[in-house]
Amino acid sequence: MTDATSWGRALEGQRAGDYELVGLLGTGRFGWVFEAHHLETKHRAAIKVLIPNADSSARAEFANEAALLRRLVGSSSVVQVTSSDHFQFAVTAGGQSLPLRVDFHVLELAQGCLESLLLEGSRIEWADRLSLWRGCVRGIHQMHLKRTAHRDLKSSNCLLFERRHNVVESKVSDLGRGRDLRAGPMHPPELYLVGLGDLRFAPPEFIACQGSDRPEGHLAADLYGLGSLLFELATGQCITAMALGPGPQLVRENLELRAKGQTIELSGMRGEYESAFKVFERSLPPVIRQHGGQLLRQLCDPVPSRRLEKTKFGRYPSGTGLEWLIRRADIVIRTLASQAREAERIALKKGA
Repeated sequence: MTDATSWGRALEGQRAGDYELVGLLGTGRFGWVFEAHHLETKHRAAIKVLIPNADSSARAEFANEAALLRRLVGSSSVVQVTSSDHFQFAVTAGGQSLPLRVDFHVLELAQGCLESLLLEGSRIEWADRLSLWRGCVRGIHQMHLKRTAHRDLKSSNCLLFERRHNVVESKVSDLGRGRDLRAGPMHPPELYLVGLGDLRFAPPEFIACQGSDRPEGHLAADLYGLGSLLFELATGQCITAMALGPGPQLVRENLELRAKGQTIELSGMRGEYESAFKVFERSLPPVIRQHGGQLLRQLCDPVPSRRLEKTKFGRYPSGTGLEWLIRRADIVIRTLASQAREAERIALKKGA
């Protein structure tokens, strides 16, 4: 078996703890997600299994995800983990049956992910887009309060959960590349220069090979990730790729510069983002265009320190998480709702 589909078929029906795997839902860089049913209660859950031939790096990320999720249990906008364990799966090779260890996490079952919703091309009202984005902001806020950074935020890492009255909530997930800001580094220092996430969404300091393992750097990268997610919700595009171009080529060029003892000035990248900012602003309803544009320009500023909220006494104090950003999101949402109510009032008046 060499691909996820073959492994998926082989693992269906296997027992993982108190659950039975019943169908492959999706695949990722080091894990596959199955729908599973509890053997006694029939409760439905998602089970994420580590790919059987995973290397040491993938195994470390899988274990890191479990540790971070356990810390974040009870966080309303972060996907919840129930347990982590392993089971034995028999593989036939050379006429012999060999036991293979399969590690897994039991997670709450989502109805889908934000990326799929965007790819379907369905018409999503702006009020709903902003509500989903606010849920992700709240998830990152809850992570930051517990001194945890996500470091890989994009629509494919945000899950959707349907609640009562057809209300859909969003939660952040896929914390394998997350960072416990109270623990020592997981990787050599040079790996933090570029980061490990998808370069199409990467903060510009990673493209410029100027990332770091400092807590403030990770928190600022998450702010960029939230801006990138807002851009993705509005346009369906990746802001870093649109603004800067092919990431791998730029990283190679900047690594060569660094080897010569040179680096580019991050503030000089602002002009390259201008066309992407204008695309975003044109996609917004007029009533929130100015406020939304200002917010994206702050979150996606190429200089990490400029993404933080300024207060009367300086940058926002540690320990408050992203309360300021949730308030900013609420202002935009209320402004849009107010305009909708006014439009409805005018329509009713004309029809009277």
